Amino acid sequence: MPEPAPLDPNFGVLFDELPPPPETIRCFLSPGRIRTKYVGAAILTVMGLGLAALFVILVPTQAGLPGCAASIAAFGVYLYLATRHVYRWVELDGDVIRSKHLYTGRIVERPIDEIDYLYSWGLQNGSLETVNLASLLALVGGMEIRFRDRPTPIPIMHADPAFLHAAPFLEAVIARMARVRPLDASFVRLGPRPHLCAVYWMGECPVLPRWGPVAGLSGFLLLPLTFGSICGFAGGKDHERVALTSVPPQEITLKALIRNGPGANRYVVITDFQPGGSVSKAKHGDWLEVSVALFPKSDKPEDTNDIQAVLWSKSFRNEIELHNFFRRTPGRIKGICSESKRSFWGLDLGPKLTEANGQRPLTAAWDIEEMSEPPSAEEVFWWLMIADFFFGTTLLVVVILLWRAP
Repeated sequence: MPEPAPLDPNFGVLFDELPPPPETIRCFLSPGRIRTKYVGAAILTVMGLGLAALFVILVPTQAGLPGCAASIAAFGVYLYLATRHVYRWVELDGDVIRSKHLYTGRIVERPIDEIDYLYSWGLQNGSLETVNLASLLALVGGMEIRFRDRPTPIPIMHADPAFLHAAPFLEAVIARMARVRPLDASFVRLGPRPHLCAVYWMGECPVLPRWGPVAGLSGFLLLPLTFGSICGFAGGKDHERVALTSVPPQEITLKALIRNGPGANRYVVITDFQPGGSVSKAKHGDWLEVSVALFPKSDKPEDTNDIQAVLWSKSFRNEIELHNFFRRTPGRIKGICSESKRSFWGLDLGPKLTEANGQRPLTAAWDIEEMSEPPSAEEVFWWLMIADFFFGTTLLVVVILLWRAP
């Protein structure tokens, strides 16, 4: 937005000639918008606590506790910024502005003469045929009433149809101010039209707030939390792999695995199987991952009708490497088996595996992650260290946001 300038007399409003305001006038949120705001606050709360719980459950303590703190802090500051200046209603009663906070129910009363200025935000599109207060207010998204000691600014959301009676309320406040002391204004000129920027006491041009740094930081906040979450969950998964592969694998036939499961030791060497059709995900021609149906070696068709075991791997870049792998290790494969049969295979993978294997049905099957080269403890350490760095960055941004928030 361009810098505001003093209001040109050619585009001015004669504040002292405004019509007398009503003695009492109130603007307020509609019941539907109140419900929406409560639901939004509940969603932010559940998201923050849910992510924190996932860190505690799935990520080792080294990164789990910082991740828990970062998620609660990040969603907590979003909740704070989104709810701290939300009012159920705001009223003008004589020379007193009274407001009721939506969430806490606290009622705040401030006299008109304690107002520092009214600051407009969110310019709207529209035509300006006559320059008066109503037409200038019609082109702003809302105004924020700011007081001299800076606490509890009151936003009046003029552009929000669910904030009822906002326009006449703003006109009444400005008219009431004009009867206390002379007023002045500043505007931004976009093309030939003036857009009201601020209304303040004559001779007291205020320093208007700058929302850019706070808005930018609040938008940036999700980046380190997202990267930290990715690294933390990756480190947690590798930590589980390291723990499972720290004991010798048990050798088990695929038929026995399908019948009885892996038991206590999920690190297995599967024998007596034959690979079926595969489904891969590729980028720039190279596979990112591949899923292969596994069938027991058997001469009986009924033994190999359903898909009851699926191998998943990120070790192969193309079909040739997968074929060479099965040729080097015929009938034997090392991996980590799921604790129980997986019943949901997605809306994409399940049908494609069924199609790649002659329409054999895939309902519940053992999920086996190929583990020819288990991750090392050093890899886990660095995953978690990087996660801690991003979580620390998240906490730092939260502190700066709370410090800089107007």
